[in-house]
Amino acid sequence: MDYDSFQRILDAHGISNEPAFKDLSVEIAPIPADENGKRALGLYFPEDKLIVIPPELSPNPGAIGESVELHELGHRFGHYHYNNLTEQFAEDYRQKYQGKLEYHFHENNVVT
Repeated sequence: MDYDSFQRILDAHGISNEPAFKDLSVEIAPIPADENGKRALGLYFPEDKLIVIPPELSPNPGAIGESVELHELGHRFGHYHYNNLTEQFAEDYRQKYQGKLEYHFHENNVVT
């Protein structure tokens, strides 16, 4: 793990010794919109063991940033232990630590 915000989350939730996160890398980079103009809030690339978070959510601005980080960690955890990369698994993992949150999406893809 090479990103302080993620390490703080791992420490806060008591999961810093989880083997799935040992060789994980984190990159802060813009995430392009898809053909419909929507873009992901975070990405996990299993072949590279890499999570990408956009600059506007780094370093972890509030509950949304933490939600995105936990969700992407859920992808890694599911991939490592169960070969499960589904959105449902990642969201269940996030909810395990954060509970249910309400998101409000705006036209410019900003989440509040």
